[in-house]
Amino acid sequence: MSLMNMLNGWQWLVLAAVPPLVVALYFLKLRRQPVKVPSTYLWRRTVEDLHVNSIWQRLRQNLLLWLQLLVLAALILAVLRPGIRSNHAVQDRIILLLDNSASMQAVDMGSQSRLQEAKTKALEFVQAMDRDDVAMVIAFSDRADVRQGYTSDRRRLSSAIQSIQPTNRPTDLAEALRAASGLANPGRTSQVQDVNDVQVAEAVPARLLLLTDGGFAVPPVDLGNLSAEYVPIGQSAAENVAVLAFSCQRNPEKPGQVEAFARIANLGGSPAWARAVLRLDDQMMDAADVSLQPGEIKGLDFELADLQQGSLQLQLETNDHLTVDNVAFASLTPPRQLEVVVVTNGNAALTASLQTPQAKVVANTRVIEPERLASDEIKQLSASGAVDLFIYDACSPPEMPQANTLFLGHAPPGQQWQASEPTGPLFVIDMNRSHPLLQYVDLGTLLIAQGVSYQMPAGATELARTDAGVLIAVAPRGAYQ
Repeated sequence: MSLMNMLNGWQWLVLAAVPPLVVALYFLKLRRQPVKVPSTYLWRRTVEDLHVNSIWQRLRQNLLLWLQLLVLAALILAVLRPGIRSNHAVQDRIILLLDNSASMQAVDMGSQSRLQEAKTKALEFVQAMDRDDVAMVIAFSDRADVRQGYTSDRRRLSSAIQSIQPTNRPTDLAEALRAASGLANPGRTSQVQDVNDVQVAEAVPARLLLLTDGGFAVPPVDLGNLSAEYVPIGQSAAENVAVLAFSCQRNPEKPGQVEAFARIANLGGSPAWARAVLRLDDQMMDAADVSLQPGEIKGLDFELADLQQGSLQLQLETNDHLTVDNVAFASLTPPRQLEVVVVTNGNAALTASLQTPQAKVVANTRVIEPERLASDEIKQLSASGAVDLFIYDACSPPEMPQANTLFLGHAPPGQQWQASEPTGPLFVIDMNRSHPLLQYVDLGTLLIAQGVSYQMPAGATELARTDAGVLIAVAPRGAYQ
C-alpha cells in the first residue's frame, strides 16, 4: 500500500512555499512605537519586543495566524486530492441476468418454479463472491430492469434477487444483453467521428451469468468486454399445452349468435391431452377434448346462441408444468350498428357495396364529399369519437380523426407514408392470409391497371404486395388502426 502522488515537482514547490509566506507576512507586520513609561515594571514588557533572537515570541498567542494556516492546509489538501494505491485490486465483476418471463413460472423443478430455482442459484453465486468482488442484478422479460447496480454488499444483492417477481411477458434477450453491455462497456459522449468526443468511462471486463430456461434464438449483440456464461434453468423436455389464440365474433346475419375460435398447441416433448372448457362469466357454456402430438397445433371453434355481452374464458384442464398459458379471455359486447363515414367524390362500386342488405345490418353508412372535410361540422364529428370507421376514397383529411381509418388510393396526411409514382399493370404476388383483415379476402384474381406502392412507417404491417411494392398495409395509431 502506498500514497498516490498527484502533483509533479514544481507544483510541490509552489504549495510548499505558501505556508512560510503567510508566516513571513506576520514578521513584516510588526511595528514598534516609542512608549514613555513611569515605572520600571512596564519597561520589562517593552524590552521583550527588542529581543530579535526570540523569533517565536512574535507569533505567541496569535490565534488569527493559526486559523489562517488551518484554512490554508485544508485548501492544499483539496487541491492534492490525496488517495491510497492498494495492491489488492477488485477481483471480479459479475452481472446476474435473471429471466422472469412467463415461461419461468413453469413448475418442473420439484415444488418450486423455474424463477425460484434461478433466484436460488443467483443467491448461491452472491454468497460465493470474494470480499472485493462486485455484482449487479438485472431482471428481464421483453424489457430489462436493473434491480441493483454494482456493489459488493451481499445483503443488497440478495434483497434485489429476492424482489424479482414473475411476469406474463414474452422473452426478449436482445434488450437484456444491450442493457448489460451498455453498463459494462460505457459509450462515448457524442459521435465517434467527433474530434471533441471522449470516452465516458473505462470499459471494464465483467462476467455475465445468464439464468434462463432458454428456448429462444440468441440475438447478434456485441458484448464487448462481457464474458457470457449460460446457466440453464428447468428441464428441456417440460410438458406444456398452451392456448396460442382465442377470439370471438358475432354472426353478421344472426347478431345473437357468437362464434369463438381458439388455437391449442402442444409445446412439450410427448403426446398430450387436454379438455378445453368455455365459460361465460364463470358459467360453463361448452367443452371439447383435444389430443395433440409434440409440436402439433389444432383449432377449436364453439357456437353460442342468444348472447348479448359478457366475458368469455377458455380454460385448458390438463396436467402440465406451466399453467399461466392455459387460460385466455375475450370480451363480448352488445350488438350494435357501426357508424361509418365514406368520403368520396363518387365511387359507384364502393357506395353500392356499402348499401347492400348485408352491409346495412352491420353498419349505418353516411357518404360526404371531400370539400366538406374543412367544415366545422365534419371537424367536430371527426374529433368526437362517435364514428367507428372513416373511409377516405382518393383523398385525405387535414388531420387524422379519432376513429379507425381506411384510405383507398391515397396516403394518410403527414410524411410517414410515402407513395411511389403510379405504374401499371400490377400483379399481386403475396398476401397475409392469416391477418383478420384479409381472412375472407382473395386477391389472387385481382387485376390492377395502374397503382402505386407505399413506403410504410415504423410499426406498420404489410398485408399485400405487388410486383411494384407494398399494396395494402396497416399501422397502429394510438388506440386506432
